[in-house]
Amino acid sequence: MRKTFFLDILRGLAALYVLIGHARWLLWEGYTEGYKLHPAEYGLFDTIQVYVLNLFAFGHQAVMLFFVLSGFVIQYSSYNQAVKSGTFSIRVYLIKRIRRIYPPFLFALLLTFVLDTIGKQSGYTIYSGTTNFVILNKSIFSDLSTQTLFGNIGMLQTLVTPVWGSNGPLWSLMYEWWFYLLYIPVFFINKRNPLVTAYLIGILFIASLFLSVEHYRWATVANYFFIWYLGVIAADWYMGRIGNQKTKTALVIYLLLVFITASYLVGFAHMTDYYTAAFFIVLIYVSIQSYRYLEGFRMLQPLSDFSYTLYVTHMPVLVLLSGWLQHRFSGALPMHLAYVYSGIFICLLIAWLCHFIVEVPFIKRSKH
Repeated sequence: MRKTFFLDILRGLAALYVLIGHARWLLWEGYTEGYKLHPAEYGLFDTIQVYVLNLFAFGHQAVMLFFVLSGFVIQYSSYNQAVKSGTFSIRVYLIKRIRRIYPPFLFALLLTFVLDTIGKQSGYTIYSGTTNFVILNKSIFSDLSTQTLFGNIGMLQTLVTPVWGSNGPLWSLMYEWWFYLLYIPVFFINKRNPLVTAYLIGILFIASLFLSVEHYRWATVANYFFIWYLGVIAADWYMGRIGNQKTKTALVIYLLLVFITASYLVGFAHMTDYYTAAFFIVLIYVSIQSYRYLEGFRMLQPLSDFSYTLYVTHMPVLVLLSGWLQHRFSGALPMHLAYVYSGIFICLLIAWLCHFIVEVPFIKRSKH
């Protein structure tokens, strides 16, 4: 029995969490601008649903789980493959990454273009930032320019250009891609001494905090690379590469000092993502140690299989549905939550069907 199987399940659950959070946000009138203004109009069952759905308001933090899991899986698979073959092939590594990332990503770009074009031609206000909801106007954009397209294909979204169309979640793919590239030189240092590499990444992270994100957008890549590399450290720990108990204790103390120093420099409030990532590291460790008790979660494996396609395709679908709903309800969003569940089902169905075309063939070929 593979002890790390639950990590796949976590990836699927994280994608589902993000989907539910976005559906709640885009297909319902909301808590502050809706429920809070007229709670008496909600029955007991609906009120319970409101508070349960409020638990899905931390989609950004859920992305930190993707980063940590990615670091763990890349290190675990790459190091073991290097041990078996006797070398780390940069060419093979990049080809695998391209086959894994780009087919669903390019499909998501096309899907976003088609759905955003339909929404704009239908005159839906969500695409022009003129809805009756302030947060939607500030958060939803739809730039379909040629420059933005090539910027996204080159994984430069949020660094040089906006994300493509209304597909906001694509921001994280830029980081993932540059993490993959940064990992190449880091791998060879890590292969010699994983402890020294962890120390260097911590120093790089602290140094990046001195750079103004407004003037040095690339500093954010170094910031989040520290989170991603926590997954690498977890993989090395799991594979027994960290050393004896004394060495492990020294590493934990060092990481605590990095967190304390960073909190002092930028403030505890700006460290939420990093402390969230630390929590996920503990979750990964516990899940691996308790894998025998998590066997029942294997039933969620199909969700994990298409979780990446789900992540990159759900947002433009929900934005179009939100635009249609606001048009239908004269600028408002519905009070009842049936549309939220309908939107979740539609996104799951689309992603599940599409992943057989844009994900499965390339993964099988990569494994071969």
